[in-house]
Amino acid sequence: MYLKPCSRLEGRSAMIVACVSWWLSKTPNNYSTSSNVASTNQSFSLERTSGKKCYMIAPRALSIVWGNDHRYWQWISLPNTRFTQVAELIMVWWFDITGKINIILLSDDTLYGAYLVFKWNDDPYGFRQPIEASLVLDGTETDDVQSSMVSLMQNPGNEESRCAELRGDGWYEVELGQFFKRRGDMGEIKMSLKETKRPYEKKGLILHGFEIRPMP
Repeated sequence: MYLKPCSRLEGRSAMIVACVSWWLSKTPNNYSTSSNVASTNQSFSLERTSGKKCYMIAPRALSIVWGNDHRYWQWISLPNTRFTQVAELIMVWWFDITGKINIILLSDDTLYGAYLVFKWNDDPYGFRQPIEASLVLDGTETDDVQSSMVSLMQNPGNEESRCAELRGDGWYEVELGQFFKRRGDMGEIKMSLKETKRPYEKKGLILHGFEIRPMP
């Protein structure tokens, strides 16, 4: 994953996220509040009812195959987003997105879900068939690997894959998998979504990021 040098502003944002994370570690789990701290690479918030930690990883922090080539992806600004820019797919044949987060940032003894958050532009194409999703717990106690098929376009008749659902904020989400964060767990959670086997173009997806949040 490519990491660009941090600007002074990004450094301050990262420091704020770290400080709030420390404060939350000293806060009872039933503390009822909500908060949001955003930087270029991630957005941090509290689950409203439990006070547990939620993160969204920005497109700029993801590894996107051809993501830096303006022939295939472009960076745009949209309303109702957590980041200044999101990624819009112009056209690729090889669709491959990967992200990761350090598990130590998350709340202890909590079942989490990982989600792709996205929407469509006016001319989507190539996503009618399910695509491969994976969730890897790298360096944790279990070293678990989960693989599944997900449908980005809603397809109620397909019972072999998870289907995307429309959120209240106007974006879609699809679950990539679940994992349990134990006290003392170390390592990373790696998420990926890819479709590289079917020889046709794919276009029209607008990527908001990967979201990691406590399961209800």
